[in-house]
Amino acid sequence: MADGPYASCAPSVSLITNCYEVTFRKVLRAEYWARIAEDLQRSFTKRIAIINNVSDRVLVEKLAAKLVQGGSIDEYYFVVDHIDQALAALELGPESLDRIPHYTDWALVAVHSCKTDYLIHSDADVHMLDPHDWVTPSIQRLAAQPDALVANPLWSPDRFSLEKIRGENFEEDESFFKGYGFSDQLFLARTADLKQPIYGHTHPLSLRYPLSHIAPIFEQRLDSYMRRAHKTRLTYKHAGYSHPKMLEGASYPCMQLKERMRWHANKAVVKVYKTLTRQV
Repeated sequence: MADGPYASCAPSVSLITNCYEVTFRKVLRAEYWARIAEDLQRSFTKRIAIINNVSDRVLVEKLAAKLVQGGSIDEYYFVVDHIDQALAALELGPESLDRIPHYTDWALVAVHSCKTDYLIHSDADVHMLDPHDWVTPSIQRLAAQPDALVANPLWSPDRFSLEKIRGENFEEDESFFKGYGFSDQLFLARTADLKQPIYGHTHPLSLRYPLSHIAPIFEQRLDSYMRRAHKTRLTYKHAGYSHPKMLEGASYPCMQLKERMRWHANKAVVKVYKTLTRQV
């Protein structure tokens, strides 16, 4: 955060990472949190671990408590302890998570538990391609543009060209692209915006998300709200992050027959909608 006599005027920011059985050994280490601070070239008001779906809670809680004692993180929350309160606060029922709750419940708990002005979520497998403070200019732009809901750096520019990313946006200036779309891999948002009951919206283009044939996950829910409410995403052009392609979709459940039929139907809806509206 800001240093010097104006430090108290700086907005408060929480850094949040979700972990589960596969990733908790990576996330619940002091080196992990030090690396993110180095990646983002800044400190944070709160550093929070969200813990989901682990088999040995006693072991995991010992690791998390040790991080708190050592000053590497400030708080940790087990999803199972807080999901009911989060669902109630955000006006959702547990049935809305269907048979894939863990693609959404961690995010709802993260939002519900966050008490700072802004929150950043970083996926356990994300890393910046080069250290860069994209957060400070993004906060400044979000404060100036209330129609923008979230901000992020360039997504995987090591895999996707700048022209492809530009094609998914409808405005740009020297520092930012502006468009629709949302990924939970790495994002910044005003906490108060995400604490609103905005997760029940649907939109035809949001059916492009890979698990929409089962249930709307957090990414799809937020994308639907953004499109319905005309809230945009800001993409900072001078920094990029990477997420391993081999890990994308690795834990998706197998489709049931009715879900496979819905998957094909969703693809058709998205294709027709794009053709009719020329949206991305």
